[in-house]
Amino acid sequence: MISSTELLALYDAQQRLIVPEHPPVGLSFEIMHGIMRVTGRGEGFIETAHHLELTGDDLDSVIAEHRDYFAARGETVEWKTRAHERGVPYLQVDASDESSPILKRRGFTEITTTTPYVYTPPST
Repeated sequence: MISSTELLALYDAQQRLIVPEHPPVGLSFEIMHGIMRVTGRGEGFIETAHHLELTGDDLDSVIAEHRDYFAARGETVEWKTRAHERGVPYLQVDASDESSPILKRRGFTEITTTTPYVYTPPST
């Protein structure tokens, strides 16, 4: 049986920083220093390598740079992170009311619920 460490390594190898061979028309994928920025979706998307190797002020600066990039375009931005890379024993799942029973059957325990908010910069 495959270990959880091996499974997460496979996930990271197959799901991170993947640029389609033939990207959909209008989408742009840029990879810079282990960070992939996707534009052309009407909202920004950021994904990182598993080991970004940035901390503290350096990480804050990179986050601000990408936030400002999309704000200048008048777009919201999603920065994709994963629970296993943050060392957190919890997993956040965005699930509808219909999905909740399925997750509970699979052993998930609801800790809290959230109300999503999206920041949309003012149009200029």
